[in-house]
Amino acid sequence: KTRPVRRARVCDTPALAVAAFWGVMTEGGGEGGGVAFWAHIGGFLFGAAVALLLKVSGLETKVIAPAIEKKTAVVDEHLGDGLEKLQAGDFAGAVEELKIAAANEPDNPMAQSELARAYFKNGQKDLAQRQFKRAILLHIKQGKMENAVDQFVELQQEMPGMMLDVPQQKKLAVALEERAKALAQQASDPKAAEQGRAFFAHAASAYKQIAAHFQKQAGNFEHADAAAALRRYAELQLTALNNPAEAGKAYAALLKNTTLLPEERAVIEAK
Repeated sequence: KTRPVRRARVCDTPALAVAAFWGVMTEGGGEGGGVAFWAHIGGFLFGAAVALLLKVSGLETKVIAPAIEKKTAVVDEHLGDGLEKLQAGDFAGAVEELKIAAANEPDNPMAQSELARAYFKNGQKDLAQRQFKRAILLHIKQGKMENAVDQFVELQQEMPGMMLDVPQQKKLAVALEERAKALAQQASDPKAAEQGRAFFAHAASAYKQIAAHFQKQAGNFEHADAAAALRRYAELQLTALNNPAEAGKAYAALLKNTTLLPEERAVIEAK
């Protein structure tokens, strides 16, 4: 059993009487005590006067409280309005509100990604892609790789084929693979195993995009990043996704790389 909480009784004694009593008790507290006493009383009366002035004038309600509320607001008002319009299907209106929110908070990945979503729903896919990239880059810059991975997966579902700049794409591919491995370790959970396979597929796709990027630019996979990405794509297809035919195609493409060392070529040929 717990004992009932004893509530403190609010003192009914007038504050000025208490202050006077306290002053009398401290009056004899050494030389200069009287001066200190009247200094405290002056401060007390000044504070009471200011409080009364704020109450009578309504300044606290009209000015101070709204200013504090605005300063401590968790969500930008334009972000909130934009989300409401997005949910209501007013995509053009959502874009306008979220553009302001994104400008107000340029380092807020949520504002950037919601603007991207509004652009996408409003049919402005090029702007959506640019904005999604910005949101993912902010997550990476802020060290929030989990959020970056989630954003990237969502982006791939809405805009297949879209990729980040190569350095960021490489980081995302590694993070996707790490998420997949973590889920795959939960062997007793069929749902986790299924999700792990899905993330392995996302990681493989991210690596393939890197290789394709260089192939499009140079017509081959001889750039170091292209070769490394294509090899990792083949490995995932072979070991994680049980797709040896696709892995074989990737290895065959790698064998065309004239920069391969003899030992590297032997390993790839064996696979």
